[in-house]
Amino acid sequence: MADFGNRVTLSPHLQVSVSSTRRRRCFDSTTKVRYSNTGFATAPNAKVYLKLPKEVELLSADKPYTRLADGTYEFAVGDLAGGQSGTITVQDIVTCGDESVRGRTVCTRAWITPSNNMPVKPTPTVSITGRCHPETGMIRFVLRNTGTADMETSELYRKYANGELASVEQFRLAAGDSMVFWVPSMGYTWRIEAGQPEGNGDNTLVSVTIEGCPGTTANSAPSTGKVTLMPTDDEEAEVAEECLPIIDSYDPNDKLVTPVGRTDQHYTPTNTALKYKIRFQNTGTDVAYRVVVVDTLSEHLDLSTLQVGSSSHKARFEVSGKGRPVLTWTFDNIMLPYSTTNEPGSHGYIQFSIKPKADLPEKTAVENFADIFFDFNSPIRTNITINRIYNMPPVINEVVRLHLEDVLATPGIESFAPNAGRYGAEITITGERFAADASRNKVYLDGRLVTVVNATATELKVLVPVGASSGKLKVVTPDGAATSTASFQVYQPPVISSFSPVEGKVGQTVTITGDHLQPEMFQSIKLGAAACRIISMSASSLTIEVPAGAVTGAFTISTKGGETVSTSSYVVWNQPTISNLSKYTDIVGATIGIIGEHFAPDKSRNKVYFGLSQAQVLEASPTQLLVKVPEQAETAFLTLETPGGKASSATAFQVIPGPKFSAMQPAKGAVGTVVEISGVNFGVMGQQDRIEFNGQPALVLETSADRYKVRVPRSAATGKVKITGYGGMAISTTDFVVEELSLDEAITVYPNPTTGRFTVSLRHTDFEVQAIEVFDALGRLQHKATLGSPRPEVVEIALPNATAGLYLLQVQTDRGTVIKKLTLL
Repeated sequence: MADFGNRVTLSPHLQVSVSSTRRRRCFDSTTKVRYSNTGFATAPNAKVYLKLPKEVELLSADKPYTRLADGTYEFAVGDLAGGQSGTITVQDIVTCGDESVRGRTVCTRAWITPSNNMPVKPTPTVSITGRCHPETGMIRFVLRNTGTADMETSELYRKYANGELASVEQFRLAAGDSMVFWVPSMGYTWRIEAGQPEGNGDNTLVSVTIEGCPGTTANSAPSTGKVTLMPTDDEEAEVAEECLPIIDSYDPNDKLVTPVGRTDQHYTPTNTALKYKIRFQNTGTDVAYRVVVVDTLSEHLDLSTLQVGSSSHKARFEVSGKGRPVLTWTFDNIMLPYSTTNEPGSHGYIQFSIKPKADLPEKTAVENFADIFFDFNSPIRTNITINRIYNMPPVINEVVRLHLEDVLATPGIESFAPNAGRYGAEITITGERFAADASRNKVYLDGRLVTVVNATATELKVLVPVGASSGKLKVVTPDGAATSTASFQVYQPPVISSFSPVEGKVGQTVTITGDHLQPEMFQSIKLGAAACRIISMSASSLTIEVPAGAVTGAFTISTKGGETVSTSSYVVWNQPTISNLSKYTDIVGATIGIIGEHFAPDKSRNKVYFGLSQAQVLEASPTQLLVKVPEQAETAFLTLETPGGKASSATAFQVIPGPKFSAMQPAKGAVGTVVEISGVNFGVMGQQDRIEFNGQPALVLETSADRYKVRVPRSAATGKVKITGYGGMAISTTDFVVEELSLDEAITVYPNPTTGRFTVSLRHTDFEVQAIEVFDALGRLQHKATLGSPRPEVVEIALPNATAGLYLLQVQTDRGTVIKKLTLL
């Protein structure tokens, strides 16, 4: 089983028609605009526009409108659904005061948006405008590309004077460009038409006709009646134009055709729609209740191309007949007043268009007339229109021939030089028809306005503006615009976005990224003042080698487009050298200065070693470092490392060593205990080291280069033992434990028994002793010693007169009294 389907695109298709009852000087008339959407989708925000001739004034309209600045009337229709239609009825009047308008053909134009021919891609679209300048007897025509793309191929444009071919030329315009012609009127009715480029739908021809422009000579009075010789410019379904002569009186029941056709043979191009208008008027003596218009078409007309336009009143329309189709409009209950009671209301009309059949023999005559029935009266037959279907050869009539160079006012660009340059460069544009006043020339480079510094009729000098990009040159004068066929190449200034790495040594490679670095544009690159060798390059990057002798600095790139400097500097690292030290000997922790070259200004980028020990860098500049001698430093050469390399001092730095602690014996004891401390670097520089037990200085009893005997000082507490020497200090890895003795244990007496002389030892006391008293067995005081400050380590006592026996020794302390027994022999 297979599924088949058709893809249908639903879209709106808008149509409009316009017609007026008449154009009679000083008389009212009715203009009707009929619009419809014959498509299958809604047209959003539809608007109808009506452009009346300048000779016609709008009196009223049955729909709200807005009058635009150029005199166009805008009617907002809103969303127009598929199959929906409407009519706008306008009452207007032809000017009354100017008799010169009599016989002039004036055109009423209507259109509706959105357009059916909206291009789906950028497309060139041609428009033509014309304006009479009666003071000079000239007509200014402007042929312009109003589209969004340049014309890829040339199209033809033709000028006609009173229907006679005056010139045929080719044109090709860039988007926005125009050609201006100043054509001498000579009283002719002038028409310019041009082929429309592909992509504009059913709009294949564009034209404008100017009638009634007076010439400057006595025999150049304006011609009339020539506007309708050729088709109107309304091929598109959404555009309609009707051209009628302004007359004072006319046969009220007639038939008009547009185009009338050229020459007295009414030659009309093939495939041209014939727009017919049948007008009728009740000239009787009573109201016409029913009007019937019957038009028997020529057998040479193609019924399939029939388009029924507007009508003055509501009517029934029918197509009948065999062989020759018959068109019938029936106006039931028209109630058409007779002219003597209501002249404006006595008029009516119908309008339709139809094309001749294809492949008719040359000069086939298409004749047409209509019969008009008022009620039951005999029919009134209109005049017979005739068109001979024939494409006249494009033969120029020498009487009206126009030479392009005589009428063309648009500037022309022949060449420009140079064809490339940077911002600020001067370009000389040569051509013709430039404005001699520089201010009246506007020149653009790829859409950007440039400065015109000098101008003649054949030469312009302009400057490339900053920010310009490559593109075509366009010259605009009051008489049109022209665009160069070739483009001017703007050399864009180079751009440096980044470079990597951001630092390095001489000889290393660096890749710079940016824009506009094309090899053919490139001129030079420098690091600071040193030229760099290029290893490789592209439009967005280049790789260079850091040159010998380079120093830290910015990159400068020069191209045909200009010069640029990097916003940051590339850091060049050179091999450092050490020339001197501020001193060559000192202790650990001391600060010394290192003098030399090519140091890193950032102190963190310098690494200094005393032998194997890394030092802290306190300050740095390219020629000097301030460093701290590290704790583990030993006498050795200094070594410096930077991103640029390594350097060593020529002379070793002598580190004055500090003491080093290895052991202590014993590791615990009471105050006064003698402790032996072993290590190295004791008494360096002949200076006695300071030994502390948990902050209390100890008495040094013996000393050597690797050994100390010291006494645990009073007030010492358990903690580290610290040795401070000239070159530093050392601290025990373990605590010395201070043992606390009782009062009795802390004080010793010897010898005991004694012969009369003995010693009281206070070395282990960590308390105050005020006095020592000796009593005999009967309690009599034999000796008293009062102790001052500083308190002695020992007290020597002699009892020379004492007899043998038992004695008591009382020691007064701040913690109490200690009693010791003493035996004398």
